[in-house]
Amino acid sequence: MSRLPGLLSLVGLLAACGPSVTTVAVEPNKLTLIAKDQKATLTAQPKDKDGQMVVDAILKLRWTSSDPAVAAVGANGVVTALKSGVTKVSAAVGEVSSTVDVVVSIPTTITFDPPKTELVGVKKSVTITPIVKDEAGREVPGVVVIWSTSDNNVASITDGLVVAEGAGTATLKATLGEASGSTTIVVTHPAVAGIALEPAAQTLEKVGDAVRLKANLTDAQGQAILGFNPKWSSSDPNIATVSDAGQVLAVKKGKAKIKAVAGDKTAEAEIIVK
Repeated sequence: MSRLPGLLSLVGLLAACGPSVTTVAVEPNKLTLIAKDQKATLTAQPKDKDGQMVVDAILKLRWTSSDPAVAAVGANGVVTALKSGVTKVSAAVGEVSSTVDVVVSIPTTITFDPPKTELVGVKKSVTITPIVKDEAGREVPGVVVIWSTSDNNVASITDGLVVAEGAGTATLKATLGEASGSTTIVVTHPAVAGIALEPAAQTLEKVGDAVRLKANLTDAQGQAILGFNPKWSSSDPNIATVSDAGQVLAVKKGKAKIKAVAGDKTAEAEIIVK
C-alpha cells in the first residue's frame, strides 16, 4: 500500500504531460519586433506521432521566455517587446517543447546615406537612405520612416526622394517612433552661361499698361536653369518701372531699357511707352 501514492503521482504526471503529444509546432518560427510594447501572437499546435492535432493538449501549453526583460510571453502566446535583444520563447506540453527566436530591435538612432547632400539645379533629385539602428547598434531592416523638411521651398522629400525646389539650405528629418535623425540638403544654382529676355522689345500703348518679361537662363551645356530669378533694373524708372519678378509698368511716354543680371551675365529689353 505504501507504493500507491507514488503510482498515483506517476499516473498524474503522465496525464499532465499528455503522453500522446510527440511534437509541438510553433508559428511563426522566428519573430522580430521593432517597437517597445509591440505585441505579436505565437500559435502552438501539439501533435501526436501521426502529425494529428491533440486538441485537449492545447490547454496544457506552457509558454516561457528565456529573457523576459527582452520580451515577455503570456499564457495565450502573446509576446510583448520590452527592450532590444534576443530571447527564446518556448511552448511546452509536459516534456515536449518547441522554441523560437524572438529578436527585439527598438530603433534609437537614424543616420543617412549619404550623410549630407548638395543638389545643383532646381528640380534635380537624389534618393537618401535612412539607416535605423537599435541601442545595441544593430541595423533594423525593413522599417518605414516618416519624412519632413524644414523648408519646402528649398527641398521636398517623399519616401526618401529629395527634389530641389529652390536655392538654399533645408533640414530633412526622419522619424520612427521615438527615434529621429536629421540631415542637411544644400541647393545651389549652376553657373549662368547665357541669358536672354522674352520679349526682347515691347511697346506699351498707354501709361498704366504692363508686361511681364521672362528671363531664360542657360548653363554651360545649354540646359535651362530653373528657379533662378535675376536682378532687374530700369534705365529710367520715370518712364517704366520693373519689379523683382520682371513685371514692367508704363509710367509716362518715352523709352527705357530693362536690364536683367544673373551672375556675370546681363540682358536688356527695350520698352517704348506711347
